[in-house]
Amino acid sequence: MTNKNKSPNKIIIAVQSVFGSAPSLIFYAGLCIFIAVAIFFVGRTMNKVENVLNEYENSLPKYAVESIFEEYFANPDFDRLMLLADCKAEGFNTNEDLKRHFEERVNGKKITWVYVAGSDKTKINVKADGEKFAQYSIKTSSNVTENGFATYELDTVRLYYKAPYSVKIKIPFNYSVSVNGVVLGEEYKTATGITSDLRDTIPEGTYKFSYDEYTVEDMLFEHTPIAYNSKNEKTELVYDEESKTFCADFAYDEALKNEYSDFVIDGVEVYASRIQNAATMSQVREYFEIGTETYERIKDNPGSFVWDYDSCEFENQSAASFYSYDENTFSCIVKITQVMHWTNKEDYRENVNVTLYLRKGDDGEFMIYDLITNL
Repeated sequence: MTNKNKSPNKIIIAVQSVFGSAPSLIFYAGLCIFIAVAIFFVGRTMNKVENVLNEYENSLPKYAVESIFEEYFANPDFDRLMLLADCKAEGFNTNEDLKRHFEERVNGKKITWVYVAGSDKTKINVKADGEKFAQYSIKTSSNVTENGFATYELDTVRLYYKAPYSVKIKIPFNYSVSVNGVVLGEEYKTATGITSDLRDTIPEGTYKFSYDEYTVEDMLFEHTPIAYNSKNEKTELVYDEESKTFCADFAYDEALKNEYSDFVIDGVEVYASRIQNAATMSQVREYFEIGTETYERIKDNPGSFVWDYDSCEFENQSAASFYSYDENTFSCIVKITQVMHWTNKEDYRENVNVTLYLRKGDDGEFMIYDLITNL
């Protein structure tokens, strides 16, 4: 049988055959140095390989995707993102509206990213609680790593939003309206000439009361419109729940009412009295403009409606709806009840309901130039 314990002797003999004698301390020292150097170079090579592998790993697109997400989207600065995306407000929205919209969409929500399907992992959707609000892409950078690996950088940014709000406004044809500081032009009119004014006769210097309708869509937030009357004064808008419309009406002039109520009521009383041959034309001339068709009609009153009463008085007088067409013309509605008394007979009441039109003469005084009976 072979004795395995004699193997070291064979090694010594082999060494002796090389060196000619038993190994010296120099030999062992050299052997140690050789082993140390070998270990050093192997370790250095392994470190270099490991560094190259790490460099390659870190240059992969997914790390650029994550890095860009953390820098731009994890805690988004929408001033910065809107600039990168060239995202600007349009129409009736402002950039501040747009920024506020994005901030409200992500506030308190979990922001995540996911590759866009079919994009070769170069396009990424960004979501807030699963709802997409942004997308970005990466591209190969002009820079390379120390060992020549390609690097990636941000390419494009897109922001997504919807403007869900709209508003409808109905105003007099000679009014204007603004939404969020923007005055509405003809392109926003959806209807014109809307009227319930049934007057067949429109006296000179006046017009029918008609309305225009405007519609504004694609607003990020609800904005209450502001209307201006023909004098460019702010006027009230009332929201009609049924039609979902902000409405303004032709504004009546309280100053005219306060100043001219007594005048127009007295004028109608004179008119009614003249129809009963109970007033003179000199009285008529105190209220009616001479030479107009209305004046001539009163002057030529045929007396066909004259009642042979004992006495007459007026009650339930009212003057309302004073409307200024311009600084020289206005209209109003006057209602009175003419009560005629007879001896031993029941009183007769005649209801008078007329629209008066007044204009300023050369002397600066308003006079009635037209009178239309309201049915």
